[in-house]
Amino acid sequence: MDDEDGALAWKAPARLPAPVLAPPLPLEEHLVVADGEGTVRCLAAADGSAVWEARLGAPVVAPPVRVLDTVIVGDVAGTVHCLGAAAGEPVWRAHHGEREEFFALCSDGAAVYAGGWSGRLHLLDAADGASLQSFDLGGQILATACSPGGRSVHAASSGGTLHTLPAAAANSTAVR
Repeated sequence: MDDEDGALAWKAPARLPAPVLAPPLPLEEHLVVADGEGTVRCLAAADGSAVWEARLGAPVVAPPVRVLDTVIVGDVAGTVHCLGAAAGEPVWRAHHGEREEFFALCSDGAAVYAGGWSGRLHLLDAADGASLQSFDLGGQILATACSPGGRSVHAASSGGTLHTLPAAAANSTAVR
């Protein structure tokens, strides 16, 4: 909606072939949407028209995150995908096994933090997807958040616990 007059910005809603199970990622001129069939779409913010599409192959339930000029998405098949934000081209992939399903994803700019079914919080290098570290948090990881300024990362697990770790951006020697 237009914030000045309340008029709808798009003439018609964008129709997608599968449900969207996670919040979209707004970019300057675009909106990135991942769906329950494993497709990531970039739509023009002005009118909802398609800009690009990338098929990942497994459903996405975690919100996509942006790191510089890339979009990072974790799927329920245990793979974290990094795509170019402008055209959706693959930049890197990091697979963590069939028993992993990523529910939560965040980034401090230097690392990507991915957690889910197995209860492990995976730290990946945001530039190339290399594994930096992995922590067992003792329960499914349901949510992650990076603090403002990238000083710490918070992960909530199904056991009712909240874990706080130093972020890679704030302490790069601890994870490299």
